[in-house]
Amino acid sequence: MNRQIKRFSEGEIEWIKQFSAVVTDGIFLMKVKKEQTAHLFIYEYMNKPAMELARLSRRDIGSKLRDSNSIGHAQFLREHYLRVLETNDIVTYKDNVMLPNGQYEARTQLIPVYNIGNEITYIVGVTVNVTQLSEKSDDVKYLNRLFSTYMDTTDNGVAMIDFTGRFLVTNESFIRLFGYTKGELLNLKLEEFQPQLKDKFTRFCQLLKKGEKIHNLTLELTKKSAEILYTTISFTPIPNEHQEFVAFAVIIHNITDEIETKRKLTATQDRYRLIAEHTQDLVNIIDANGIITYASPSHLPTLGYDPASLVGNWVLNHVHEDDKKELGKILAKTKKVKKSLLTEFRIIKKSGRAIWVESNIKPVKNKDGSLRQIVTASRDITNRVKAEEKLKRLALTDYLTGLPNKREFINELTSEKKKIDNGISKYMAVCYIDGDEFKKINDECGHDIGDKFLIKIGERLKETIPLGNFVARIGGDEFAVLLKKIDGAEEAVIIAKSIISRMSSPVKIDDYTFTNTLSIGISIYPTDDTDIDGILLKADQALYEAKKNGKNTYCSYA
Repeated sequence: MNRQIKRFSEGEIEWIKQFSAVVTDGIFLMKVKKEQTAHLFIYEYMNKPAMELARLSRRDIGSKLRDSNSIGHAQFLREHYLRVLETNDIVTYKDNVMLPNGQYEARTQLIPVYNIGNEITYIVGVTVNVTQLSEKSDDVKYLNRLFSTYMDTTDNGVAMIDFTGRFLVTNESFIRLFGYTKGELLNLKLEEFQPQLKDKFTRFCQLLKKGEKIHNLTLELTKKSAEILYTTISFTPIPNEHQEFVAFAVIIHNITDEIETKRKLTATQDRYRLIAEHTQDLVNIIDANGIITYASPSHLPTLGYDPASLVGNWVLNHVHEDDKKELGKILAKTKKVKKSLLTEFRIIKKSGRAIWVESNIKPVKNKDGSLRQIVTASRDITNRVKAEEKLKRLALTDYLTGLPNKREFINELTSEKKKIDNGISKYMAVCYIDGDEFKKINDECGHDIGDKFLIKIGERLKETIPLGNFVARIGGDEFAVLLKKIDGAEEAVIIAKSIISRMSSPVKIDDYTFTNTLSIGISIYPTDDTDIDGILLKADQALYEAKKNGKNTYCSYA
């Protein structure tokens, strides 16, 4: 019978570290330090899977639990570590990790480590993925980093909930918004969280299970304190690895301040002004002809314009040229339907720089229902837009090499195909490139050296191919090159030969020097196939033949 480990001793710490380096589960070693009446938990050691799971790095070694995690998550973890000290026993808890294409449940066991005085001085955390979704592949690790960036930086509350109503993951903004702790939310069902909306959520789940998305619903939600929140909510169904919808993401935008402001901005223009004088929002009152009759004081610090200088101007005068047409349509629609609309556009500051604003456009009606004026309240969202743009770029970039990823390669390939189909160019070539014996570098020198080698390969490829063509990392040690506007297969072969020649030169990385080779598979569009999937398959088949023919060579499909 196997002995179940209930505790470790300090003498076993080095063994724990050595063992952790070879396992694929996440291993954390936390030092327990007592300061006056409180206990501190400090990251002493983490293996690589643990860093991937917790989105931490070597820089977090030596940091306190509370310094390396969000407030809500640190509190959640601390509760479990304190239980180890209170019970002098193993503590087990579960948490969920959220990815754009699914989630997995992680089970963690916290095992005490005792010194010779029988005091707990360290705690070992062993985290195991207990669902089917593997976190080992580069694609899943990358998606985890990417989606976590959004989860951690957005001001919106984000949660993932399964179809039984169980909370799987919440971000820090969600916790702050509703006033619950992370542990409380993970133990709540959706019907307990917002019981007044039980029937609505049931109908939403029926739609989400079919893969339908629900966008920008306005709902009143209740905080833990019973305070009412006015929100706009979007629901997105999330599939598992078998493309079955098993959960949904909820993104909540708090519009309470906007609603309260809107309610107060209803009686008279004097009341509008009274509030506008004390808000950071850019408040304008516009007549039925689009002329500004009032501009709030906030225009001066935000845009640099004296509010008095704006009165009498057409509302679109300082709008970015590319946004004037669309905003004009929205203002016209507001006048026609006499309903509030929310939109985003750019305003040109007095300095000439453009900022993005989100504007709530509200029509004010006379007693007979005719339009009296329009009130707009706009806020600066430039930082949010920049963050979203950065997120989009990350989604199309390989996190290691900085090259475009497979998704962006497909986008570029599709774009070039359209040009050929429209007669703008004649041929293009796809070159699949795979490193020969690359695994040896990882096995013999470690993954850090292997990663640096991949970065070097990407740099050499960019240097070797002619300008105007496209290099991407597809995954692992596989790269792809898109040769545009070529005259035919002969030109692709010439470039493939030059790549093989360049790659045969020694590569020096730290104290290592490598002479590695590549194999290349080539397919030509539209000669070898006439659709995207087909041309990629042909290049892959040609690469396989190149490998069969002894490696360090190329092979054309035709």
